[in-house]
Amino acid sequence: MATQKQPPSYSDAVVPPTPASPPSYAQLSPSPVSFEASPSTVKSPPSYNEVASPSSPSSTQPPSYASTASSGRVPPSYSEMGVVDPSPLLQTRAPSTPRKTLSKRNQIIIALVAFAVVAAIVIGVAVGVSQKKHKKANEDQTAAENALNDGIQWPAGTYQVNADDLTEDASLLLLPMPMSGNMTPTLEAGRPAPMMISFTNTGPSSGSTVMAGVRFGISGPINVIPSSSIGGNTLNYSLIIPTGICANLDSICHQVKCYEFAVTAAGKVSKANINQMALICGDCNEPSCKGLVNCQPCNAEQVAGADTPESRRIDLGKSSGSFVFDWNTYTQQDQILIWYEGNVIFDSGCIGSYGSPSVSFGGTSTEIRVDVIPNCAGGSGTAWDFTVNCPLR
Repeated sequence: MATQKQPPSYSDAVVPPTPASPPSYAQLSPSPVSFEASPSTVKSPPSYNEVASPSSPSSTQPPSYASTASSGRVPPSYSEMGVVDPSPLLQTRAPSTPRKTLSKRNQIIIALVAFAVVAAIVIGVAVGVSQKKHKKANEDQTAAENALNDGIQWPAGTYQVNADDLTEDASLLLLPMPMSGNMTPTLEAGRPAPMMISFTNTGPSSGSTVMAGVRFGISGPINVIPSSSIGGNTLNYSLIIPTGICANLDSICHQVKCYEFAVTAAGKVSKANINQMALICGDCNEPSCKGLVNCQPCNAEQVAGADTPESRRIDLGKSSGSFVFDWNTYTQQDQILIWYEGNVIFDSGCIGSYGSPSVSFGGTSTEIRVDVIPNCAGGSGTAWDFTVNCPLR
């Protein structure tokens, strides 16, 4: 019987040779690193992971300034550590020198200079406004004077002559036009304007026929008017102001200048009398008409007069309705007219009589104007009166 072999034991088995270990870090390093260690203990250098991920947080803390200073080493700069230097942010400004307080004298000087500047500005603005108003007033006056020269209904036989074609006669003198109190003579649309020129003639022109010369404004031809009435050395004439005289003018009272002359048929002329007058294109509430327009309310006291023409504005208190008008011209013939918004709403005619008619009106204005033309048929010594009763409510 054959003998059976026992399998080899583990120890008898052939163990393949152990593969060589990979070279160490020291073997691979081109420049050997020496480590301070005891001869008996050789420590391997730390691995990459150990360097990148230190196990102890304390190992990553930079040395303190104190420890670094005590060791005599220079601490790393902020740029070496990769952080922003906070020094500029921590620097403090040097204290500024306190501002000096102005003396009281300097404060007063500065205040006076400031006041002078402000005063100069205010005065400059006021002067500019005044000049603008003055320019506008001159433009209004010129426009009104031109409207009168072009629009007046001059008496029959009137002709124009240039002032340069006349020779001034110093002995032909005009006397000031008589005024009714301190009232400025007024010209109103549709109302006759009785005019009178008084003169003396003792020089070379004595005995010559003398006529009235009239011009509104400082320049332009003179309107020579044959006198309709000569009483001694007085010329009487009347101008008719057209109803539409204010159509192209502002609704104010325009100051105008009327130049009056005495003119002879021989071409002699006196120096001019310059009369300040007013062309009424505004109503009683217009500021420029204050003192120029005679205004009063209805139911006021009776208005009476004689040989002087009269024009009164009456406030009726409403813009439509009817009112009772009491009037009396007695025996001497006079004429009374009532105007409303440029139209005649009552005309007594040239008559010596009386009446109490009801007069109707309607529009936008609350005012009427009553004109009295005394001695409309000639003569003198008349008397008249009227009363405007308020409209029935």
